[in-house]
Formats: sequence, structure tokens, C-alpha cells
Amino acid sequence: MPTVERFPLSFKTQFSGSHFRHIVLGVHSGGRFGALGISRREDLMFKPLEYKTLTDLLQEFQLAYRRYWHTLCKVKIGHYVSHDPHSVEQIEWKHSVLDVDKLSKEELRKELERHTRDMRLK
Repeated sequence: MPTVERFPLSFKTQFSGSHFRHIVLGVHSGGRFGALGISRREDLMFKPLEYKTLTDLLQEFQLAYRRYWHTLCKVKIGHYVSHDPHSVEQIEWKHSVLDVDKLSKEELRKELERHTRDMRLK
């Protein structure tokens, strides 16, 4: 599906003094964002393609983590992955690394908007 762009989206959370990592495949199509992944928790894997911005998608994950008493510490977002099955291009796993717990909501929104623009230009 060449109209669906895919990108890596990884999270680092903290719970009870321990850190946990989780990665999903972010998707972007028709001006909407969503995600696909694997988790024991249903609300930490599939996110329908209905979020208007990357910020909206990230906030939904943040709320889901809070429901399990996890604090979102860091988010890593990569660039779009090539659709060419023979591509030798390496996947850029962490183009943007955001310390969620150190950024204000406005700073986080601006960084996510910047990353979205960067992805479209690549």
C-alpha cells in the first residue's frame, strides 16, 4: 500500500523504579496517524488511523500508559520506511529523540510538528 507511510515509534516508560521499552509501527495516510504493534495490553498496540496529528497519537499512547501506572519518559521517532522491497536503505530508528518528562506540552507539540514536517520532506 504505497499511500500508507510507515515509521518506527518507540517508547521508554518507568514503573515502580524500572524502565520498560516498547516499539510500534506508526502509520500515516490521508492526513491521519495510527499505529500497529504487539502488546499484552490492547490499548498499547493498535491505534486506528484517525489521529489528526502525531501529537494526538502520542497523547493517546501516554494516556494508555498512565492507565497501567507507567510514566512516559522518552519517545523515539524514525523517518518513513521505504516501500521498495529491495531497498538497501537503512531504517532510521531514532531521527527524533524526545524527553517527554522534560518538555512542556507546548515544546513537545512543536517538536512533533517539526518531525512531521521533516518526514514529509524526506
